[in-house]
Amino acid sequence: MKGSCSIYEAKLQDLGFDFSSVCYFDPTELDDGEMEEFDECAEEYLYEWFSDRFLEAGGDSFPLPCYLQFHDGGRRFNMKTKQWTEE
Repeated sequence: MKGSCSIYEAKLQDLGFDFSSVCYFDPTELDDGEMEEFDECAEEYLYEWFSDRFLEAGGDSFPLPCYLQFHDGGRRFNMKTKQWTEE
């Protein structure tokens, strides 16, 4: 069915994600405490980034709650409120 998705073209947005601000480091140079701190920081940044894109795309108007959670994680991130909740 050609053109069946054309009604959504106005809703499509470029997410604008690139790696220009990412600096490489060797994770083997971190001790266990530093690696844990890095993981927590990366998780916070990732969830914030996804939530920002979700809200920019109109996620506030989505009728259901939307969460992000690492597999088998104990807490989840509400993308609408940008708050952490326990399972």
